[in-house]
Amino acid sequence: MDKKIVFFDSDCLVCNKTVQFILEKDKKTSLFMAPIGGNTYQELNLDRKLGDIDSILFYQNGDIFIYSRAMLNIGKELGGFYKILSLILSLIPRGFSDFCYRLFAKYRIRLFGRPEHCAFLSETQKKMILD
Repeated sequence: MDKKIVFFDSDCLVCNKTVQFILEKDKKTSLFMAPIGGNTYQELNLDRKLGDIDSILFYQNGDIFIYSRAMLNIGKELGGFYKILSLILSLIPRGFSDFCYRLFAKYRIRLFGRPEHCAFLSETQKKMILD
């Protein structure tokens, strides 16, 4: 599959807000979104490769990025300010940035909860959501 896909936990408010943010900032409409565990995720056999992972994932050209590297690559794809920010943040050692990411991921639902309603998306944004 040659699409650039952001996989997310659809049961997490932070993840859902992140997806909404990405959809708003993706002016090139080059990033597709799909839930972890959904049909697209299963078609790519990511459950077998990654197991039970608690992270936003970024799939590009057959490569899968997890934890902080997923977010950095998404930022690069968004371009402009987000690309520059990603390049600066990529200077942080991966072990430390992944540790911080995993720590936040562990407590995100306790801190922020679960989504209470579906997001309102434009027709263009709806086309970027895969199942």
